[in-house]
Amino acid sequence: MLSSPQATSPSSSSSQSQRQWLSNFMSALRFASPPVKTLLSIGGSGDIPAALLAEIASCPSSRKPPLLLTAVVYFASDFFLDAAYRTYPVAAIRKNLDWINAMCYDYHGAWDPSATGAQTAFFDPKSNLSSIHGLKSWLQARLPRKQVVMGLPLYRRSWELKDPNVTEISAPALSFMAGKGELASFLIFFLCLYPSLEEQTRVKSGYFYAGSEIPVSDIDSSLFSHLICAFASIDSSAHPFSFNSSFEQIFSTFTSTVKRKNPSITTLLSVWAGGEDPSAFASMLGESSSRRSFIESTIEKTRLYAFSGIDLFGVWLGRSINITNLSVLLGEWRDGVDAESRKSGKPRLLLAMGVYCQSIVDSLSFPLDSIQRYLDWVHLIAYDYHLPTREKGFPARKLVLGLPYHGYAWQLEDSSGDAIGHPAVGPAETADGAFAYKAIKSFIQDFGYGASSVYNGTYVVNFYSKGLVWINFDDVEAIRAKVTYAKEKGLLGYSVFQINSDQNWVLSRT
Repeated sequence: MLSSPQATSPSSSSSQSQRQWLSNFMSALRFASPPVKTLLSIGGSGDIPAALLAEIASCPSSRKPPLLLTAVVYFASDFFLDAAYRTYPVAAIRKNLDWINAMCYDYHGAWDPSATGAQTAFFDPKSNLSSIHGLKSWLQARLPRKQVVMGLPLYRRSWELKDPNVTEISAPALSFMAGKGELASFLIFFLCLYPSLEEQTRVKSGYFYAGSEIPVSDIDSSLFSHLICAFASIDSSAHPFSFNSSFEQIFSTFTSTVKRKNPSITTLLSVWAGGEDPSAFASMLGESSSRRSFIESTIEKTRLYAFSGIDLFGVWLGRSINITNLSVLLGEWRDGVDAESRKSGKPRLLLAMGVYCQSIVDSLSFPLDSIQRYLDWVHLIAYDYHLPTREKGFPARKLVLGLPYHGYAWQLEDSSGDAIGHPAVGPAETADGAFAYKAIKSFIQDFGYGASSVYNGTYVVNFYSKGLVWINFDDVEAIRAKVTYAKEKGLLGYSVFQINSDQNWVLSRT
């Protein structure tokens, strides 16, 4: 049966191109299966007048075999709709139609957002919303069995559960899921056939700093699902984003290079909100024309260099950043990538954002609704277990836990102890105490004189102490524990910062 939504009445006509398409369709079917019978479906809604059925059935004969006449009807012969009792003209249907296609589905859906429902229930002990009840009603209305065809849907409907542990039919739900919650049956089959798909789609991302000393070709991209090339910055003059001239070549070839070892890798381009001029981001947010320029330029460069998405990194909320303007930017950005996708015919660009997960977030009106609505996920720049956004109801499926591939060194006040919290006088070894993971491991090997790092399961961190130098970092034990935590809490995944700080991919393989 060929559906024609444009044909809304028996007298509707098709354009020349539509007629040609229909002709090709018929020819292809007859070639593949000569005995097959084809019907043209005319879209419409509302009641089926008995007089219309009789008029159609009595059309003058062309001396050809009579056309088949059918109708798609509600699952039952009588029902309530919009608080009114309705019934089909069964006598006219019996006399004039060859058969009916009873819609034995859509018993529950978007109109029932607060609880799950069996949208194709064959039997329902609590109500008449079932195929058994509907088919019986047609037979009891004296429509012959040979004129009743049971309709089966090739899609399913889905809800977001209020409690993931309560999964039975009629379980409380938060909402009917996007896209009307419909999944094509082939997709459901695919999900069942490959139960590991959820694990495969989990985000295992890593930031790569374009100014790194290691070449992009050395990245073992097979260890990640997503790689993020950092950082572009915001131009304070016209507010498009820009690259450091020394790094643009790296950005331009990043995607093609990492796909050599992992053709399915997804790459994102990261824009640093702080950048060389932190005020540029706040200034851009406040001007409509600047936001438009920024959005257009990010989309243009992202497509030009074959990235699949954009990441906004290091959004630090303070007095200089207006929360409303940030929400507006996210909405306009999402509208921009949606429009570009429709125009280009390419998959929509992903949108992600790296946010600082510290106590200051709790004291500000963080635009969680806008983040949830417009972004695909957020990277929590949270190198601990404080997740305030979860307490505010932000969905776990959009949270990506940040993991550091770096640590910090302190100079202890004295050598009388090395426990976490021991008094220190300031950073050690580097200006701010920052150490890449591989530098920490080399330091311990070269100057540890047999000493090794210690894992603290309470804080879920590693530390090393020798003399007055105390270094805190995440080694294999801490990374493994945090990855496990992300999985147990149902987070979308994890994101490491930065992959070029790893040593022989030890942490990335954890």
